[in-house]
Amino acid sequence: MRTVADLVAGKVTTVSAQASPLDAALAMERSGARSLVVIDARGEVVGILTERDLLARVLAEGRDPKAVRIEQVMSSPFRSVQAGEGLPTAIELMKSCGIRQLPVLEDGALVGMISLDHLLEDLSRQLAVLSGGMKARRSEARSHGRDVGRRASEEEQVRAVRARLEAASAHEKKDLEAELRRLEGRLS
Repeated sequence: MRTVADLVAGKVTTVSAQASPLDAALAMERSGARSLVVIDARGEVVGILTERDLLARVLAEGRDPKAVRIEQVMSSPFRSVQAGEGLPTAIELMKSCGIRQLPVLEDGALVGMISLDHLLEDLSRQLAVLSGGMKARRSEARSHGRDVGRRASEEEQVRAVRARLEAASAHEKKDLEAELRRLEGRLS
């Protein structure tokens, strides 16, 4: 079974719980991340800050993004998944908690992130592989079916020529024998 470790994105952008939302927004912009893992002074993961957190808990509430601390607006308690867990575990956790991204831990240490996008991309690749294999088998089956059908048709033509050959005059036999040789050659 595939595990979270198979899909984990190793580059994780972290931010201090004491930083401001403005600092976090700048870090997101620089890194291209849609979420940041929030760490405390000891370096332990204490939460996650998403773009939605910034919008809903800072901007929409009219709070000063320079004065507020991330620990006041982050999503906490955060949910995480172990690197060795199966993908269905991560999917179920995302579904039950209504979240799109999970920090990935291994032996208590942050090793990456997994997102709904990662899972969907992986599923898309798997479906493409499956679809390609199915198309190849269908094509092979159709080709085999055409070969079987063509052979049956040619065998029927040979029988018809033989039947005509028995009833033919000497002059017609020569042409029918040539046609019979041509048909039998195609069958071998």
